Amino acid sequence: MAVTKTRATASRSSRAKDPTDYVVIAIAYAEEAVEDRKRAHHGKWIRFAARRFIDDLKRAQRKRSPFQFSAERANHACAWIEQLPHVEGVWSEANLIRLEPAQVFFIVSLFGFRRADGSRRFTTALYATARKNAKSTTAAAILL
Repeated sequence: MAVTKTRATASRSSRAKDPTDYVVIAIAYAEEAVEDRKRAHHGKWIRFAARRFIDDLKRAQRKRSPFQFSAERANHACAWIEQLPHVEGVWSEANLIRLEPAQVFFIVSLFGFRRADGSRRFTTALYATARKNAKSTTAAAILL
């Protein structure tokens, strides 16, 4: 019990000193995907999703937008997931999950966009990637 409390306190203090802005990571990933016109690193559907994400961020800032973007909720979801431990295998960094930019983009898209009533804009999503890329881990963290 004391080990968990110490780890949580240490992670909070390190986050307070250097908070990670996951929305900035997601925007950078989206911009990189949109600029990848030759599809060297991002496929057609990722590029479409990235373009929609960037357009929706602009749309959310307009008056009378059907949805809004909450950077606080998006950052909170990613930060919370990175506090979860790995349950299989041996990993570095105190055995905590570390999100990759593609995962950050996906999670920020899911949790950042909100309807006027505060509910999530997207309630169904598809995350397709090659095997052994933490799809199950990401899905489990989102479902928690």
